[in-house]
Amino acid sequence: MSADEAVAAGSATEAMENDEVEAESKSAQRPSGGVGLPGMAGPAGSDLAAKMKAIALAAQKSRGMGGTGPGLAAVTGVLQPADLVAPYQPHVKKTGGAVKKGPKDASGMRVVASGCDIASMATHINEETVQWALARLTLGSGTFERKKMVLLHVNGEKCSGLKKAKLNAHGEKVVALLGQTNAKVVVEEASEVTLDNILEQTKGVLCGDDLGEYSMADMKKDYENMLQQSQKVALEALISGEDAPKRKTAKALGIGADEALKLVRTPMGAFNWALFLPAAKGEKLTLWDAGSLSVPEMCQALKEAQTEVVAGLIRMGFGAGQWKRTKWLGIVWVGPDVKAVQRGQLMNLAKEGVLQAVKPWSLAIEGTTEEDVALETIIDKVRRSAVVDGEDVDGIGGARDITGSNPFSMEGYLAGLTEEVEAAASFFGEESAAGGTTSKVSATVDKIRAKDGVLTWGLFEWDS
Repeated sequence: MSADEAVAAGSATEAMENDEVEAESKSAQRPSGGVGLPGMAGPAGSDLAAKMKAIALAAQKSRGMGGTGPGLAAVTGVLQPADLVAPYQPHVKKTGGAVKKGPKDASGMRVVASGCDIASMATHINEETVQWALARLTLGSGTFERKKMVLLHVNGEKCSGLKKAKLNAHGEKVVALLGQTNAKVVVEEASEVTLDNILEQTKGVLCGDDLGEYSMADMKKDYENMLQQSQKVALEALISGEDAPKRKTAKALGIGADEALKLVRTPMGAFNWALFLPAAKGEKLTLWDAGSLSVPEMCQALKEAQTEVVAGLIRMGFGAGQWKRTKWLGIVWVGPDVKAVQRGQLMNLAKEGVLQAVKPWSLAIEGTTEEDVALETIIDKVRRSAVVDGEDVDGIGGARDITGSNPFSMEGYLAGLTEEVEAAASFFGEESAAGGTTSKVSATVDKIRAKDGVLTWGLFEWDS
């Protein structure tokens, strides 16, 4: 009698027994932790299964008998070529002889979160369930550059044995959807999901080919280079309309000053920046323009304001969901070609009239060059001025999140902007990018695996 039949019949005890038998059977077919690729059932993986089962039992004994042995993340075992899963193929479907990209059947699986920096993954780990993550690492450079894929298996420490067994029964389907990987790491707690731990656990496998002597410092340097490139690509794709529809600004939509300002002041409003012409204190504001794609879009617009003085409000979100922090910034732009005789008077009107009218804001930015209002410059100023209630703050006013990272980072900004773009889809008459679960899973996997892709990691769950 299967577990599902037992549950249907109301026999909870028998269901639990059957689930445990099934879990034990599958644990003999796949490695239960450590580094290496997921194993396969059958004769080809039988020797491996026995070895890995012995390793797992030893680790469990160390913890279960009160020992101080390492957690599952420290249990390692290298898998052989015969144990590789089938090579990953981009999700495609055939239509009338032509091959087009399309969703692959991912029934029951969903994307929890994704991003560019592995360090931000820990905030999305749920220790009360089972999760899987796919991460890309780029090692080496030039002719020695290698793309390595890592599978992270999160066996939540607070997840019950029965629930864990049921979710892990879908492990082979998950692996098939995520595709071939070079290494696997198993963890139980969010605190184990760090770049240092992942690199330490995978170093022996990932650097085992023709990379020669390769230190942790080398791996971290390569990771930082990959991260910067991925963030650059992600931002360019978002602003250009490649990763989201190209949007019209307020001026093109015929939206006035009052509505534009209201949308920027709203935490998840459709616009996140608005600039106005200089005005006397108490005078009605005149909109210069406003938009929904944040600082980069605003900077593009300011290229047309070389002879103008404008001021206004910017909303910047860092992180997504419950971890999101939102900052409102005042801004004054003085075009480099503004005549000296006008500069002082217009700046005074912009500061006394416009900036006062758009309050509240936590920080004011003044710019006369593109560098003054560049995204990196503004994020750095936010990071240095930010103080988050209830969290540790470093010596220069930089807030820290639960992972020990500063939340006011490029990674946090990209996560926040992506969430805002999706939330505003209906305002612009678009289909939400957060649409079908199936298409989002396959699209996320494709973006992670792409060379210089906009994502370097994705976290997934199985909805049973």
